[in-house]
Amino acid sequence: MTKQTKLETMKKRVLFLSWMLIALGGGLLAQDAYKGQVRVFGLHFYQKSNMLQVEMDINYDGLQIDSNESLTMTPYLQNANQRLDLPSVLVNGLQEQKAYHRAEVLGKGNPSTPEVKVAERPVVVLDKGRMKVNEFNYKVEVPFQDWMYACSLFMEFKECGCNGKTAHTFEDCLAEQPNIERPRTSTITPDIDRKILSWIHLLPAPLTVEQNLSIAGNIPLNNANLFRGNSQRKLNHEVYYKLLEAVREVRQMKGVEITTIDVTGYSSPIGNLEKNERKALNRSLSLKEYLYDTGLAGKANLNVRWVAEDWDSITSLVKASDMMLREAVLDLIQQIDVSRGRETMLSQLADGGPYKYLTTKIFPQVRRVEYTIRFQRQASGIEDSRFLLKNRPDVLSLEEFFALASSYPKGSTEFNDVYDLAARLFPNSPEACINAGAVALTRKDLQRAHKYLDPYAALPQASCNMGLLHLLEGNREKAEVYLSLAKANGVTPAAAALEYLKSKP
Repeated sequence: MTKQTKLETMKKRVLFLSWMLIALGGGLLAQDAYKGQVRVFGLHFYQKSNMLQVEMDINYDGLQIDSNESLTMTPYLQNANQRLDLPSVLVNGLQEQKAYHRAEVLGKGNPSTPEVKVAERPVVVLDKGRMKVNEFNYKVEVPFQDWMYACSLFMEFKECGCNGKTAHTFEDCLAEQPNIERPRTSTITPDIDRKILSWIHLLPAPLTVEQNLSIAGNIPLNNANLFRGNSQRKLNHEVYYKLLEAVREVRQMKGVEITTIDVTGYSSPIGNLEKNERKALNRSLSLKEYLYDTGLAGKANLNVRWVAEDWDSITSLVKASDMMLREAVLDLIQQIDVSRGRETMLSQLADGGPYKYLTTKIFPQVRRVEYTIRFQRQASGIEDSRFLLKNRPDVLSLEEFFALASSYPKGSTEFNDVYDLAARLFPNSPEACINAGAVALTRKDLQRAHKYLDPYAALPQASCNMGLLHLLEGNREKAEVYLSLAKANGVTPAAAALEYLKSKP
């Protein structure tokens, strides 16, 4: 393998995605539960082999229970005839948690005393502290059964009945018959030429030691109220919740270590530049403190900055618009410095008509947060690769692609599709393109085979497949040359194809 090829396999690939990420069964939209006091979002269903994984993020910031009360949340799956309760979670107020902890300690010290035994279940605490985010990630795996294909997910909320209050039980439907895909088992498709399939030469993947990857996204902040008065906490919340989705999506991959999270906020002009710059600095410091306190970054480096007035984006958006006096607006932006009254002059242009367009159409698009999550990832097993193939194929290494393809029957739809996708994601990899060309040959898709094989026709590794390509095109002379080269290099399938070629009149 050449040094350049090694660099290609280890190069950093940037993945762009929105904060609402799609998984098997779909990432369902956030919804309210328990009288609107609990918010559930990031709900996903994953089927891995004979297990069903259910995952969701539960925010209980709005939960209205007293400090000495508790609430039990129990998710459950149900269809017309069956129900399966998932592990419950106990939410304690601060005082109730102290009592619960005492009972837990006493129970451990004297396990024979039934009155102080505490149920073994996850416990979270409702803390209304200034920088606290009352939220947790719920993830559970249960043995998969066929009836779950038609089930719905519910959540039961059971009140404690403390302080003389009547205990009530509430139920909410979180997902009605989510789409859980049935696993497919494919065999060789009818369009595959079995003879060619037995002759193609599939190359092994280059060894990938470590992948340096990054995921980038954009969080719109077009609600102007987030930038007014004492709205910093709301702004921090907005960024945190949406950034959390992307961070969790990365962390659920096996073998991943997040190294850096870069967050950049952008504001539109509002009055005095110096004042805006002070506000931008305060926003960046407050957001960084908030993200650190919530534990979002973990051990990763967290970099936060804020651009006070994003005139570069304003310029680009104006150029792409059909606003009145567009050229005059662009001329003012380019010729008049901000410190010399650019915004004032824009507001006075044509009785303020263009400036009104800026404030209502352009500035809201400018207000946003852009983030980049940088992480390293070690190769994972086949089951995890199958999950990533459906949801985040961009993070799979070429080695994982080839191992995954080999796990399917040779010539099956999955086998062919995995090799073809690998070539599209690794267009500069000789191994990926030569293998995708081989798969195209089995389908007799000669145009696609040429596309993948022609750039590497001079490489010895491509000789066998190039010979098969010319064989299918009826060019015996070129086919014999390439197949002979491949045979000389020890490619066993080439010898069989060459023998077939020579046996034909």
